[in-house]
Amino acid sequence: MIKRIRRTLIRQQDISDCGVACLLSIIRFLGGNNSLANLRQLSGTTASGTTLLGLHQCATQIGLVTEAFEAEITDLKTLKDTGIIHITHEENIEHYVVLYKYDEQKKYFIIGDPDKGIEFWTEEQLHNNWKTKILLTAKAGDDFVKNKQEALLKRHWFISLIKDDFNLLLIASFIGIIVSALGLTTALYIQKLIDEIIPKHQTERLFTGLAILLILLIAKSGISYLRQYFLLIQTKDFNERITGSFVEKLFQLPKFFFDSRKTGDLIARLNDTVRIQRSVAYFSGTFVIDLLIVIMSSVYLFSFHYSIAIVSLLSLPIMGIIAWKYNDVIIKNNYEVMAGYAANESNYIDTISGISIIKSSNKEKLFTEKIKSYFGKFQNKAIVLGKTSNSFNLLVEITSNILIIGIITLVSYFTLQKQFKIGEMMAVLSIAIGLLPSCTRLMLTNLQIQEAKVAFNRMYEFTSNKPEKHTTPAIDWDYNFEQLIVEGLSFRFAGRARLLKDANLIIEKGKITILFGESGSGKSTIMQLLQRFYEPESGDITINKSHKIESIPLKKWRDLIGVLPQEAKIFNTTIIENISLSKDDHDFKEVIKLCQEVNLLNYFNQFPNGIYTKVGEEGLNLSGGQKQIVGLLRALFRKPQLLLLDEATGSLDSKTESFVLDLLVKLKSKMGIFLISHKEATASIADFHYSIVDGKIDLVKNMRTTPGSIIFT
Repeated sequence: MIKRIRRTLIRQQDISDCGVACLLSIIRFLGGNNSLANLRQLSGTTASGTTLLGLHQCATQIGLVTEAFEAEITDLKTLKDTGIIHITHEENIEHYVVLYKYDEQKKYFIIGDPDKGIEFWTEEQLHNNWKTKILLTAKAGDDFVKNKQEALLKRHWFISLIKDDFNLLLIASFIGIIVSALGLTTALYIQKLIDEIIPKHQTERLFTGLAILLILLIAKSGISYLRQYFLLIQTKDFNERITGSFVEKLFQLPKFFFDSRKTGDLIARLNDTVRIQRSVAYFSGTFVIDLLIVIMSSVYLFSFHYSIAIVSLLSLPIMGIIAWKYNDVIIKNNYEVMAGYAANESNYIDTISGISIIKSSNKEKLFTEKIKSYFGKFQNKAIVLGKTSNSFNLLVEITSNILIIGIITLVSYFTLQKQFKIGEMMAVLSIAIGLLPSCTRLMLTNLQIQEAKVAFNRMYEFTSNKPEKHTTPAIDWDYNFEQLIVEGLSFRFAGRARLLKDANLIIEKGKITILFGESGSGKSTIMQLLQRFYEPESGDITINKSHKIESIPLKKWRDLIGVLPQEAKIFNTTIIENISLSKDDHDFKEVIKLCQEVNLLNYFNQFPNGIYTKVGEEGLNLSGGQKQIVGLLRALFRKPQLLLLDEATGSLDSKTESFVLDLLVKLKSKMGIFLISHKEATASIADFHYSIVDGKIDLVKNMRTTPGSIIFT
């Protein structure tokens, strides 16, 4: 058991990591796998550490069954499951360690400390450190994925990606066989040339042989071109397939997955497809050719003398040992380089997207230094990988040179002993020395595999997350919205204090419901819960008094609602495409019809190409108010039965704001409208007026009010 603990115990990277390091240690001890980065995000780990609640929520998401409670030392002695205990060091530093078991014979507890390693605590040591008496037990649940299951799932996904390429890869491999066979023709011809043709003055045979050799070499070049052509087609198809599959799986993940992920990291993992494809091409081409060269060359060398073949083939075990010694460190360095690249990419995106703030604050120098810092860290990791690869290549080169000298020595000796003719000596030297690079590449195949494996695992780490639940049994409902009731709703983000506590509100068709509250009070979170981006901790959301919101198929529910978030996302395309999120001519006609119905078509005529004007990246050519108008029309284009608006008039001037408020009043007969706002002017259109304070939502007024008459509680 101790060996297993040593093998699976994860050390913390910094003081804030102790909780997730303990959790990852338990995951690996139970036969699963994960990453510290993923666990940090799932548990809500911050610079100050992780809460026990965050660890519990994280563990639940990855299939562990956990229980948290206060316990005594006597309870720990009979504990069957692994657990995480919260301790306090003498310096009053809070810390988490793993409790594996109590050894009854040796009278000590086996502890996994992510800071110090494996320790053996007496009952007195545990008593002195474990002052909080808090314990979180963990065991594998039905949804817990073990390494073998994960490996099988990875294999199935990879096979599904590459199965369409089998024919092309087989053709490329077959062509590789021909190329490798033709590669020996030059050496064989030189042998015949020196030993037979020239000594016997066979002029006709000389020119005939040269002509045949030329034809074979040209054929080899043509076949190599053909092989490369097939590999290029396969590369394109495979890259499109794996990227498409990755993006498809990514978009099926719940929104909270993206909340803590950086855009640059997602882009970096998409770019990892190049590493995977490089390995696929290597196996279908270089690997096959090298393997055949080794086999055919070995047969040829054995036909002359076994000792030359053995010395040449010695490179296989020697290179294999060198590759094995460097394997782990190169894998580790590859992970760090890819992570560094992702962090650098994220920083580029984050900085460039905020260029207006940087310039207006005269902080160009500060952010230039920040970019240099991130890029420098990435380069340092690349240098470490480069130095390791350089050392590795040096050993390989020295070994190859020693073997080459050995081969030359042997061949020269046999030639001096009259066992080889001069032509045979030249052929043997050519083939034996040409054999060494192929042997080396074969033994380095594992490193090629590991690089691709690192890239594949980074992609799989994201795509293996549970997708949103789209499959729900059909329900008996005509999908006509009348009313939404929120009762006793509570919610918290991972590892944080409860944000919503016993929230209650009603949204009805034909009515406008407005929610007021301070920034950070949870208003936008309510909006996210209504879109089913998150699941509440407790409470119910009921539709038409008869259907729980979670019983409604997710796609059907989202088809019923239109949403204008606090900041409307504007894509780098035309205004009309931003509204329709489509390139379909029929949809364009519907957009124009909608603009006419709400008297906004003339509003867009101020732009150079009207509603067909391109808006630039992030809506560069639009003001904040214009973006909100586009976002509102996008929500209305869906013909929603429930309209959710988060600060819909926040960036509008008074004239446009009045227009929008009047428009909402006209539209409410067709739908229910839920409006989040901090502006008192919007209260003038409200039928229900709620306020949120300390996570609780209370009804303030159940009637139309006038501006300035709002009472905040």
